[in-house]
Amino acid sequence: MTKQLLDLFTRAGAEWVTWALAALSVACAAVITDRALWFGRGGRSRSATVIPLLAWGKLEQARLEVEDQAGLEAEVVRAAVDAAEDGSASVAETVACTIRRERAGYERGLGFLRGLGASAPLLGLFGAVVGVIRAFAETGAATANGAGAVDLAPAISVALVPAALGMLAAIPAVAAFHAYRRRLERMVTRAEALGHALASVLQRDVVRSAALARARVGIAPRRVKAVEAWPEPVERAQADAA
Repeated sequence: MTKQLLDLFTRAGAEWVTWALAALSVACAAVITDRALWFGRGGRSRSATVIPLLAWGKLEQARLEVEDQAGLEAEVVRAAVDAAEDGSASVAETVACTIRRERAGYERGLGFLRGLGASAPLLGLFGAVVGVIRAFAETGAATANGAGAVDLAPAISVALVPAALGMLAAIPAVAAFHAYRRRLERMVTRAEALGHALASVLQRDVVRSAALARARVGIAPRRVKAVEAWPEPVERAQADAA
């Protein structure tokens, strides 16, 4: 079986690995460009302007601030403002649901970049090993045919090309994956902050209204209870005489 694999590697060579890595490099560049356009479609973050508006309860102004904007943060603001009339719990659930829905679009293609970054060097190394095997096999065959000493340097140099190409494909894939991942996490953090700003002002209003209602309801019973507990004049006179 080893002889059969040697014959297979000798005939196939490493050219197919080189072409595969070249195709993967082109696909990597396409994915990186597509993700750059997708992440940039929302423009510059307006959370620094929108969060104070939400915190002060100026919901319509906050909605107008992101009316012409796309992206995760704008979708969260619009969804949160629409759910504001149902209370802070509804806002929190709506924000979480919107983030999960929009996050899938931002994560599209990132798995390919991560997989390419991990597998491209291994594929390039495999191509280099196959190339070295072929170089030694051809050198052995030439020596057996009486060709004399054969210089291995050119063949080894060609064999190492797939390894270099694999690393070249992996480096931008890994760098882009981590860059987009960090950017997505920052966007999610800002989107959650927007939701918390609106939920907190709604919760504050609810707590204030409940406190005022308890205060209004609680004043009269305490007064009635005090009057009912006050002793009658006769009983009070008897108590004083005793």
